[in-house]
Amino acid sequence: SLGDESLVLLPSRLLDARMRSWEGMVNHLAHVPTRDEYDDSLMESLKISVVAVREADSVMIALGCFSFAQPIGDFGVNWQPYLYEARSRLYNQWSSNMKPYHFKPSLSFELFHDSNGNGDLFRIKLYMGLHDQADHLVDVSRSEF
Repeated sequence: SLGDESLVLLPSRLLDARMRSWEGMVNHLAHVPTRDEYDDSLMESLKISVVAVREADSVMIALGCFSFAQPIGDFGVNWQPYLYEARSRLYNQWSSNMKPYHFKPSLSFELFHDSNGNGDLFRIKLYMGLHDQADHLVDVSRSEF
């Protein structure tokens, strides 16, 4: 994706079919979240793992296991993004000048709610960022990884 240094992952037909067969997710998507009736227990129960696979030789590398952090959408709107953050001490790094930085991948899990039963996973956006000790986000381009 241009401008925000994220990688957009679109759901496959297999994932879409799997979500439509999952009763808990189907029920969750059938209700547009409102401030009075918001329940994030399903989102909290999800752990999302992202793995990159190199086509040439099928070598895999884990990009992170993500846990629910918070909803980031507006109540009463069908399109709802949910923020998930990697929670591992493995993401600490040191820069060349020895100032501590923390690599904190995060992702937004973007769902479309529809009371007619047509809700689905719109996309997943994977964000890469470096944070300093004060948890200030430092812009990093893809070429720096």
